[in-house]
Amino acid sequence: MERMTAYIKDHYVASAILLALVFLTVILLGAVDLFTFRMTPKSHMSGNGNPALIFVFILVPLYLILFGLITVISGVIFRDRFRDGLDSIGMFIVLIVFSVIFAVGARTYADMIFNSLGGWPENPYSAIYGWGVVNQYTNTAFINVFTYSLGLKLAVMLGYLWAAILQVHRVNKKKPRH
Repeated sequence: MERMTAYIKDHYVASAILLALVFLTVILLGAVDLFTFRMTPKSHMSGNGNPALIFVFILVPLYLILFGLITVISGVIFRDRFRDGLDSIGMFIVLIVFSVIFAVGARTYADMIFNSLGGWPENPYSAIYGWGVVNQYTNTAFINVFTYSLGLKLAVMLGYLWAAILQVHRVNKKKPRH
């Protein structure tokens, strides 16, 4: 925790950008949910298009920037830990476990949404039969808290792997060659 505090103090601008991106992407994630239509029993389909796509098109590039920033920051932190001789494999295992849990949660949530619509678009009994998989009723099957969190966990894992590769190269350079 001490290293993270030092990083924030030393990199104030990067930290401010990181916090702003988290704030903006969470707000946009909520807007996607808010503007995704909900199918109610005995109601008709909306012909108003997909207003949540406006927020998706803003969310995706900001999220990709956030993903990259978290990958780099976590990579630098893990690199420094490796240099100090601290092994972070436990953290990596915890990230894998939580990633699996969130992936299962994301799939379950998507199935719940599609089941409420009578199935996936290729099912003739589905309310969205013949539509694309992403439409005004299914945005949140793919863009939700589960997938948002899963992506950030994967960014930290990529940072770890990057740091581990750098560490292996550093250790191999120190070994005498015969």
